[in-house]
Amino acid sequence: MKSIKQIEIEYNIKIISARITGRRWTCVSNDFSNIIPSRPGRIQIDSSKGFIIYNWDTLDDIQKEKVKMNLVELEENEQKRLYNR
Repeated sequence: MKSIKQIEIEYNIKIISARITGRRWTCVSNDFSNIIPSRPGRIQIDSSKGFIIYNWDTLDDIQKEKVKMNLVELEENEQKRLYNR
């Protein structure tokens, strides 16, 4: 399993965690360093969590799907970890 930092490096993107309330996406990360000026993409994990991804438009469809799969896997593992506490 890759970390967010590893995914960012591999695909030359910036990933920011977000909380979703209705149509509003709010960044929950304080790390806005190295933001790549571009139109961000969004990956919704569930009704209240997602990721905002800068430099998203430079990825092809296969790369986008791989990034999405990695982020979903990270979130699933985090939920399992929290549940098993």
